[in-house]
Amino acid sequence: MKHFLSILVLIIFVATASAAERDGDKKHKCSKERKAKILAQFDADNDGKLSESERATAKAGMQERRAARIEKLKTEKPEIFARIDKNSDGTIDREEFKAARAQRKNHKCDKGKDGAKRERGNKGERSGRRANKE
Repeated sequence: MKHFLSILVLIIFVATASAAERDGDKKHKCSKERKAKILAQFDADNDGKLSESERATAKAGMQERRAARIEKLKTEKPEIFARIDKNSDGTIDREEFKAARAQRKNHKCDKGKDGAKRERGNKGERSGRRANKE
C-alpha cells in the first residue's frame, strides 16, 4: 500500500509539472516568435543581433506605433481613452496601461461556481440554464 501511494503521488507530481511546463512553453514560444519578428524587422546588417543603433531604431519605431495607437483611441473611442487615462494628462503611461490590461483580462474571463475561469461568449449568445429554458 505504501508503494502504491508513493507511485500515485509521483504520478500526480509529474503530471502537474509537465502541465506547468507546457504552459510555460506557450509563453516562451510567443516571446520567441515576437523576438524573431522584431529581429527580422530591425536587424539591418543581418548578423542575428540588434546593435545599439538598431535597438534605438526599433525603440523609436515602437514608440511611434504606440503614439499612433493612442491617437487612434483618442479620436475613435474617446470614452474608453478617458477611462484609461486616470490622471487626464492626455496620454496613457505604463501604469495606466497595466491597470487597463489587468481590468480587461479580469473582464474577459468569468469565474464559475467551481472557481475555474471560463471565457465569456459573445453578448448575443446565451448559455447555461437560461438557454435551455427557451
